[in-house]
Amino acid sequence: MSSDESITLMEENLFLTDLTMLLFFLVEAVAVLPLFAQSVAVVAVVAVATAVVTVAVFTTLGLTELEPVLIDWPDCMD
Repeated sequence: MSSDESITLMEENLFLTDLTMLLFFLVEAVAVLPLFAQSVAVVAVVAVATAVVTVAVFTTLGLTELEPVLIDWPDCMD
């Protein structure tokens, strides 16, 4: 085997190694995606639940129609 042939084989092996690593990282990325999706789903459920509870509390307390509050500032604030 000549040195040119061995260099070509080494380059092919490096290419296959790089390709294998790329495929490995792609598989890992796809495997991790459901974890991120699950986290996003949990955050969305908590946000919706918080909104529902807030609306229920405001409705129960009769705070659905808030009126502006006029503040009588002292004269020294002019």
